Amino acid sequence: MKRLSVLLLLSVCVPILGRGYQIRNDDHRLQRPFTLTTYFSADADATAGAIYQRTGGIINYLLLGAIGIFSSYSFFPVGVIGFYLLVLYVLKQHEVDKLHALQRLHDLQQQHTILIEKKVEERTEQLAETNRQLLEQREQLARSNQQLLEQQTLLLQKNKHIETLLDELSHRAKNNLQMLYSLNTLQLPMVKDQAGKQILNEMRARIKSMILVNEYLVGFNKDKTVSLAALVKDIVNHIQQIYDRDKRVTITSSIQPDIQCDASMALPFGLIITELFTNVYKHAFPPGFQRQPTVRLSLSEWQGAISFRFEDNGIGATSPKQAQSMGLSLIRGLIRQLKGTVMVRREHGFRYHFIFLTPINHAYFNY
Repeated sequence: MKRLSVLLLLSVCVPILGRGYQIRNDDHRLQRPFTLTTYFSADADATAGAIYQRTGGIINYLLLGAIGIFSSYSFFPVGVIGFYLLVLYVLKQHEVDKLHALQRLHDLQQQHTILIEKKVEERTEQLAETNRQLLEQREQLARSNQQLLEQQTLLLQKNKHIETLLDELSHRAKNNLQMLYSLNTLQLPMVKDQAGKQILNEMRARIKSMILVNEYLVGFNKDKTVSLAALVKDIVNHIQQIYDRDKRVTITSSIQPDIQCDASMALPFGLIITELFTNVYKHAFPPGFQRQPTVRLSLSEWQGAISFRFEDNGIGATSPKQAQSMGLSLIRGLIRQLKGTVMVRREHGFRYHFIFLTPINHAYFNY
């Protein structure tokens, strides 16, 4: 019976002493006194808990086994009481460990929350600064856009004013040219000299070509471009009305229909056509010409260059003076103005081959 009492006392006291040793170490580390209330507290250190588990816990299990063996031979109620007390202690220890783990988890969560809040605050400040900079840039862009709109409005007003002046200038030029054409037409019946009539007809043809170019630029489209095919057709028809109403001369043409040009090219080109046909009607087919009078012309564009061919089957140049006539000199001057080239053959009629560039390629080659 005495041995049973000793074993029972050891099974209860050893765990208590082990737990007290653990808490005493914690209190010594935390600089606080050891009391009975600290026994059931959850502030045990992990190292002290490990020491306790290696001492008191192992002894408890050994004593539990000894009590069970002893009680089976001697006094059964004492073994039951010891086992019950041991179970209560194990449950209490498990509860204490759980509370300790929850406290540690709570502390970690608080630290993590504080860290996240700090980072969120820093990021919020950065975003606020970025937003402020973006708002400043937006205001600057708004001011710049307003200035650009004001400048655009001013430029549109100036452009409209310039277009109005150009239209007025074009109409005045057209009226002046039409007046010159009408004066030459009225003067023509009064001139008895054949040479004077030829001069007036040449002037009329040149003025009419300029009138046609002006009409194309002003009235026919808004792009300020001229179709060379339409321009050549109108000039040829007008010259036929002056020199060849009976259409004794056969004119064949092969013209690419989609060639466009601006005023800087249309006016010189129209004058070149006028001079070529004027020379043909004046000199190529004299009275008594045996063959059928024929004029061939072709116009094409390839890689920014315009090729224009003009041929007649007339008598050609009969004298050096005729080869250096005013019409041919004017043609050469117009070709230089267009920055082009011309090749001329005078046997068995005149053959001209003109090559000149469009205005865009002029700028390219002058760079």
